[in-house]
Amino acid sequence: MPINLRLNKRLRSAVRWLRRHYPVTRPVVVRLVPPSKAEDWDGLCVYDESRVYIKLRAELSDGQTIETLLEEWSHALRSECPIKIKDEHDSLFWAIYAQLQVHWRGED
Repeated sequence: MPINLRLNKRLRSAVRWLRRHYPVTRPVVVRLVPPSKAEDWDGLCVYDESRVYIKLRAELSDGQTIETLLEEWSHALRSECPIKIKDEHDSLFWAIYAQLQVHWRGED
């Protein structure tokens, strides 16, 4: 399996939707990762001052991949908040994630 896998049309559409509705100030790179490289995670968000990398496990279904993308995007947005991160999944993270979920599902 190649190391850099292409995002399918539905996933590219979800990334465009997130960039339009919930922009991150730094460039965000989204990549699919072969299961052999993904270890024990479905998604991973790694960031520094200049860039955000979101890695998603390639073997997930489209629905699972998009749900994981929303969660990892929430980490990227949370990293830009001026309130110090106390825990990886603190209350502010969950509030951001809930907003993304509600909006993505068209429930707002």
